[in-house]
Amino acid sequence: MRPIDNNPTRYDVTQNLSHYSTLQDSLADLREFSITLRLKEGYEDLGSIHTTRAVSDAAKSWMQERAARRQPFLSGILQEGDILYAHPIARPPYGSAGEEPVVEFKGLVSPLYNSDLTDEEVMALLNELASLLGNVAGQTRVYVTFQDSCWVLQQDGKSSPRGDYFTAAQNALVDLHELGQRLISRKEFQIDLIPSATSHTRAELRSLFRDGRLYVCDFYLDDIETEHEIKGGYYSSDYDIVNIDHHAPHDRMYRHISSGNLACEYVRYGTTRKEDRVIINHTDCDSVLSSLIMRGHLPPLPLFEEAVIAADHTGKVNPIADLLQALDVKKDLAYSARNLGLLLMERPLDQSAQALLNKRERGREETRAALLDGDALKVDGQVALVHLTDNMRNEFMPTLLPEAAVIMTYEEIKGSGRWACRLRLGQNAPDGFTLNSLHINENIDPNYGGRWNAGANKRGGGTNIPIAEYHLKMCEAYNRHTQTL
Repeated sequence: MRPIDNNPTRYDVTQNLSHYSTLQDSLADLREFSITLRLKEGYEDLGSIHTTRAVSDAAKSWMQERAARRQPFLSGILQEGDILYAHPIARPPYGSAGEEPVVEFKGLVSPLYNSDLTDEEVMALLNELASLLGNVAGQTRVYVTFQDSCWVLQQDGKSSPRGDYFTAAQNALVDLHELGQRLISRKEFQIDLIPSATSHTRAELRSLFRDGRLYVCDFYLDDIETEHEIKGGYYSSDYDIVNIDHHAPHDRMYRHISSGNLACEYVRYGTTRKEDRVIINHTDCDSVLSSLIMRGHLPPLPLFEEAVIAADHTGKVNPIADLLQALDVKKDLAYSARNLGLLLMERPLDQSAQALLNKRERGREETRAALLDGDALKVDGQVALVHLTDNMRNEFMPTLLPEAAVIMTYEEIKGSGRWACRLRLGQNAPDGFTLNSLHINENIDPNYGGRWNAGANKRGGGTNIPIAEYHLKMCEAYNRHTQTL
């Protein structure tokens, strides 16, 4: 900002000042435009904040390259500012507000140099430049205006955690208030909750439930991947069992997919009958949503698919995921479904449910604070090492450590002198890489067990390997393997 000049130069308007005339062909209809984008990458507090200079350099390079090719370009003014926003939340005071840095590139279509450009051509140029700037700043969305129109560009395969949250339901013409009311008023959900075990077989399930087709949601049936592959899972014709579950050791499950996604995929092609049984063995977000969808109590909406991914894979802030994950300790499907209904209706939760949700959110904040402080975190290459303390939560790590390919957390097993270690795949893992690729059980820790994207050694008794040595071996194994990808 220029300093205020308290003694400006004074001009005598009676003097002969230079005269200005309207330039020929410069009078035209006003065609204003703007491109607005956030400077903060992602939607978490630890997201990188890009500079205005980086956006400026990208815009100038775009202009220069088009000018060199004798192609039209748009010039304008780049301004910094702050966007103020708010959104509803599922806890008192039921609303949250904030602000973030943004930049706006705005200008006019020149009547001298671009008068021959049609409106459609200007819009195409704006989209081209906006896409470039969005990539430079790592943005999911970029906001564009031209004359009396406005639109939003969204990166393919990405979504805004708040902005898209309820629009999917609205686009599908679903009344979320009515959907929530149905969940609240229902007394019986016709979903069977059985005790969890280290393994389940098709014969065991069929012996428990004699009649109807069985839809087994969100837990793995031994060797089910050897059966018929269908949309949404696997089908055993011998036992008439459909396994809607993402834990099968098969390439089709080695990706960010959860049982809720598979349930949506299945019901888009088929439905369950009244005499069929829907079965779960735990009550986390993925189990609750996948079973409610399979039973027909919830439609296969994208907002439910996003919730199970947040719960199982990314740890991102998501109202449905955070609520249902918090209520898992109650092991009460009807209780979870009732409070999901309250959330969809934007009504206050049950007092006990609110307390559990508050506890989960405190855990996220304590985890974020510990990582920002740095004492609990060590990063060697792309393998992050985190010492879990107090109320820190492992499940929030992927979104709080977006640059990590592998995240290793550890804590002492009380009174044993041994370490409980957990591993999970980070968001920056290269394509084709899984934790199975490192052969941890064979080469590093014989007590380790897990799936393609997560595992631990606590069930095997933990380890007495010094943590620094364990971490070093993980780094070496990761580096060796990724060199071959």
